[in-house]
Amino acid sequence: MIKLIKLELKKNNFRPYIYAVLGIFLFTLSIGVLFASIPKIDPNDSSSNVFSEQKFLVTMISVISMSSFAVLCAVMHTKFIVNEYTNPYSILIFSYPYKRSTILLSKYFIIFVFTFSMMIISNIASIFFIEFICKLSNIISISLININILPVTVIFSFIANLIGLISLRIGFWKKSVITTIITSVILISPIGNSVVLLSDNLFIILLPIIILLIVLNIILCFGLIKKVNTMECI
Repeated sequence: MIKLIKLELKKNNFRPYIYAVLGIFLFTLSIGVLFASIPKIDPNDSSSNVFSEQKFLVTMISVISMSSFAVLCAVMHTKFIVNEYTNPYSILIFSYPYKRSTILLSKYFIIFVFTFSMMIISNIASIFFIEFICKLSNIISISLININILPVTVIFSFIANLIGLISLRIGFWKKSVITTIITSVILISPIGNSVVLLSDNLFIILLPIIILLIVLNIILCFGLIKKVNTMECI
């Protein structure tokens, strides 16, 4: 597995994905600053103060970040897996002296670690910078990484990857890059809306979502492994 991971790291150029992560960070930062600045536009409107509340900002930024990284995860799946297994050069992958399932899992492991870690860094960095730019508190400290930030970021990072794997299976079935990406967008909409609307009971709403996604991922993952193990070269 380690040799396969090293091979994938050498074979694929990660620079475009790093640029994408930077773009996501700047986008979420801009949106966060915009929402936090709304109460300053009309100080007399007390209802607008909700936009500057840390809980609202953390949830909103996390949802935007999750949505962006779920799409990025789907894009990486199309490059690392869908394209390689559905083009005429797939014979090269099947000629490796490793089990097909091991090769597939090594690719998914790289994508998972990359998107999971990058989203955590990007999301927490966005919240810190929003705190600094908008001066929502007098002191910026590591205490900001509390129950409202770090656990939420980790959970949303995990959900983004679960969405990416579901998108991969559907895109692999249709042998379509576009289908993979569109599926991730479709899955993001109801999940993101549910989280934003029920942000007061965030962990309660996230629990059934995660359980459902995990069950779907287990079923689809085994199906994908079976498909790869039995497929013929194009």
